[in-house]
Amino acid sequence: MVGDNLAQLFGEKKFPLGVFIDAPAKGIYQLKMWLPSLEATGENFFIVSHRPELVSEIRKLSKRPVFVVSDSEIESLANVTGLKTWIYINNSRPNSSYVRFPQFTHVQLMHGDSEKTASYTPVNGMYSKLFVAGQAGIDRYERNGVAVAKEKFVKVGRPQLSNLEVGASLGAKPTLLICPTWGGSAEGDVYSSLALTPQFVESALKLGVRVVYRPHPYSFRSAADLSIINEVHRLLAADNQLNLRGHLFGAAATDISEAEAINLSTAMISDISGIVSDWLFSLKPYLLVSMDHSAKVFTSRYPVAKGGLVLDSQKAKAIEEKVEALLQKDALLGERKIMREYYFEGPNDKDLTKRFVAAIKATLK
Repeated sequence: MVGDNLAQLFGEKKFPLGVFIDAPAKGIYQLKMWLPSLEATGENFFIVSHRPELVSEIRKLSKRPVFVVSDSEIESLANVTGLKTWIYINNSRPNSSYVRFPQFTHVQLMHGDSEKTASYTPVNGMYSKLFVAGQAGIDRYERNGVAVAKEKFVKVGRPQLSNLEVGASLGAKPTLLICPTWGGSAEGDVYSSLALTPQFVESALKLGVRVVYRPHPYSFRSAADLSIINEVHRLLAADNQLNLRGHLFGAAATDISEAEAINLSTAMISDISGIVSDWLFSLKPYLLVSMDHSAKVFTSRYPVAKGGLVLDSQKAKAIEEKVEALLQKDALLGERKIMREYYFEGPNDKDLTKRFVAAIKATLK
């Protein structure tokens, strides 16, 4: 049998929280980032998926009971002992099979704070509560013409950032984190700067800095993207052998956590990846690539861009100049402080999990 015996959910032991995940195996990171925060609530919870192949991956991350539930069994979950709240971590279509039960509170966490369309889709209006990091997470709905009742939003910060170092460490080795998003994240929008990463790397190598190359996990599913990734790996491997700079790529870059990658780095290049908001928390400089808008339009559309440099992809000849500017001078720290408060609110709280735990417990009342 794949998964645990469903019968244990209907005994004397109460399970106030249910967590639903529907994602390919590469998407298991979406659950991984929230598990420590869910554990911090001290509440019993269980995990449900429709995908048998996820069970072994989930068991590597958690000792909580895991169930593979067919469509015909969903109805029975309405009778789980003590169940009050369902948690969702992405915009998977099967979520609606659970949200249809009105007796529960349905909470959408999402798996990152980003400016992608998934973070303000009208579909999110079906949930009882939308947990967002800060005011920016609320405003992006209105800014994009999506009406969602204000009482649905709950600001919880980003508990995942508790291990993030703010500012570059004294004497830190100049290190450039390059982390483009994947190409299939939204229909009609072009977000991914992956195709430009060989040029970013070549510019960084000319400047003699270390590179941490960390494409989105889903990029490895595309043959075209994988070809670009392999090209970058060859560049970094050759420079490691020649100059011993200690570039991190492949497993060396993906086996470490996002927080570890950010802490290692002194500057970042990305696009509309979810890591941008998390990087903002560190207050270190960044360069964002606009793939389908002018730099001016991009900055007005995405407030986080005000805290960093912006490269219009149509001006690729300026890449080397932009990378040099990113690594050698920083005149935007003041803007980043303003943006960090807007995106997170209270980023200097000692316990970043506190608001999340309180918000979850409020749903159980």
